[in-house]
Amino acid sequence: MEEKVGGKRIAFRFSLPAGVALLTFHIFAISRDLYRSIPSIDIISHFGATVTGGLVVYWLIVRYPNHIDLGKNMLFTLLIGLSLGSLGGVLWEFIEFAYDIIAPKFNPGALPVQLSLGDTMKDLLFNSLGGLAVAIFVWLRYYRKHRSS
Repeated sequence: MEEKVGGKRIAFRFSLPAGVALLTFHIFAISRDLYRSIPSIDIISHFGATVTGGLVVYWLIVRYPNHIDLGKNMLFTLLIGLSLGSLGGVLWEFIEFAYDIIAPKFNPGALPVQLSLGDTMKDLLFNSLGGLAVAIFVWLRYYRKHRSS
């Protein structure tokens, strides 16, 4: 289900540098308070992180194909992608919530990262869309490979 590029898997080859770049960017954006001054970068951050995480899950599924095969049923693939993207988003929002409670105890000048309920809902939407994007990518790759066989 996955081609090799230069001896490495495509999904893993993309995910590792993208994950490092997103984490570096996230730390930079927090330190410069960019999420408040440029709200649209939050969308890119959540969507990109979910796509990167989804590709890692995809790589694991390809690596261990006897456990689950998402490519055979499009509805199941989309449901799994949406579910994992949403779960990742919810866990991330809990981390942000915990940060807002804990950070001021160590740094009284720390700004909260939870901007509003609307911001949280937008974040969860783009996490879900990122999960769906990876699910569509996975299903299309499977369908293309098996259609040409």
